[in-house]
Amino acid sequence: MEYKKFNQKLHDLCDPPAREAVTEWVEMKWGLQCQPNPDKYGVDLIVYRRGQVCGFIEVETRDWGTLHCPYYTIHIAQRKEKLFQNPGTLIFVTTRDFENAYWCKADDVKNSPLIEVPNRAVKRNEYFYDVPIELFQYVDLTELF
Repeated sequence: MEYKKFNQKLHDLCDPPAREAVTEWVEMKWGLQCQPNPDKYGVDLIVYRRGQVCGFIEVETRDWGTLHCPYYTIHIAQRKEKLFQNPGTLIFVTTRDFENAYWCKADDVKNSPLIEVPNRAVKRNEYFYDVPIELFQYVDLTELF
């Protein structure tokens, strides 16, 4: 099995604004507080309700070239499965402009089939969960109320 190498420049370009957009939306829409995980190898955000941990959020960004996902499935890298072990973990996938997102439960990801997906970063032997788009909820991250 092969994994995409970590790219600090790409991480710095996408991760902070995606986390911020998701954090603001979760706080506004669900009334929950999100804090960055101090463990840089852990899930991205820890979610709190009245000061108590109530969940976790992993955030990814996609460059689909459109405002919405143009596919029937969304691929989530198998290498991230260690982040899905905590109950109440959600996966948010944002568009590159950080204005739209899709989210689903990590359990739905883990229950989806694994497929090999050749891509620009890894030509072979990298596996992804092939998660049907119907398992995701679409959200407009810029919607105020």
